[in-house]
Amino acid sequence: SCLTNPYFIAAAVIGVLFLVVQNFVDTTTGDIEDSGSCLSTTMQITSATALDDKVVVRRIGGTDTVDGLRVFVNGALVRTEPVTSGFTVGESVTINLAVPPAYNLLANQEVEVAAVFAGSPCNVADSAIVTA
Repeated sequence: SCLTNPYFIAAAVIGVLFLVVQNFVDTTTGDIEDSGSCLSTTMQITSATALDDKVVVRRIGGTDTVDGLRVFVNGALVRTEPVTSGFTVGESVTINLAVPPAYNLLANQEVEVAAVFAGSPCNVADSAIVTA
């Protein structure tokens, strides 16, 4: 029987190991590419105001296409905003937190932003304190 043949069992084990290693390499390679996009992209929060619940983010560096921006308030994720425009260096994106699901900014809260590339979120790129 195949199940008692040591050569068959060894071949099956090698095949499974190959698939596991290949999946790990493919996943790790994608993470490295995404982290390169994250490292090369710089952004700045130019305003965060409680009056209108808007956060304005300006892109300072990087060439890869940003798919979205994540907004954190006091460390908690409150919005992932898709980026439909080019959002190239020098351009700004306004994130209106008053649009549902609404989040009301309060003065002196800390706001942070992070880019999203191909569905993979980056670490925080910039932070600012909300003004009245």
